Amino acid sequence: MKTPKAWSDIFNAIKTHATIVLVVLDARDPEGTYPLAIEEYIRQKCPSKRFILVLNKADLITPDILQSWLHYFQKRGFLCFYASALKKDGINFLKSQILRYRDPESVNKILVVGYPNTGKSSIITALLKQKKTAQKSSEAGSTRGLQLLKLPGWSNTYLLDTPGVVPYDETEDEISLALKGAIKVSKIKNSQAVFEEIYNRATPEKLKEAYDVSFTNIDEFTEALGRKRGRLKKGNEVNEPEIWALVIRDWQRNVILYHTVPPD
Repeated sequence: MKTPKAWSDIFNAIKTHATIVLVVLDARDPEGTYPLAIEEYIRQKCPSKRFILVLNKADLITPDILQSWLHYFQKRGFLCFYASALKKDGINFLKSQILRYRDPESVNKILVVGYPNTGKSSIITALLKQKKTAQKSSEAGSTRGLQLLKLPGWSNTYLLDTPGVVPYDETEDEISLALKGAIKVSKIKNSQAVFEEIYNRATPEKLKEAYDVSFTNIDEFTEALGRKRGRLKKGNEVNEPEIWALVIRDWQRNVILYHTVPPD
């Protein structure tokens, strides 16, 4: 959700309600899914608030890359942990850290924030140990408004769910937002450019692994995948826009494996 009201609601919730702010990042691209505006707001307006990072989807990257990202954020002074909401890995430890830093003498509201498609709602559901609590979707913008959710078994402790938010910097380009899953495929204006960036980032090896097709360049990849999936138009030609959309959607749904590395 990219509106001034959404950000205003989140900033107000941080200032007036939150005991702890839990920021969910995509472990494959932690820096790219890091909401810098929230860190800056906390440091400027309410520096006493506890700020915790969780690298979700940890099962999609190798242990050495995961550890390098943990070290990167910890070296910068953050409390940072990893989890896989899908595999339920790291959830109990994350819950123990929330318990450790909450205030047992008062009502605690753990504000959970993150980009669309980082698995924020899945983390909430895993923490609640319930199958149907926080709404989950692989499409951007599925959560609306702030939702207060009671943590079972914990007295005076709640999770405060927020809409998935895109960067506060409204100048961020469409390619970057699409790769983070912050834009629905149907809303992307230049899907070819996003598709080409995915080809470059994923590498041909990963694409061959994901789709089981042979090719030597991007044009051959488009042709091979289009014919394998039957995405053809009149004249038996490959429908390229459909292939672009298919690959972008698979990228956002974790079908294509990839990862980034820390700057240092």
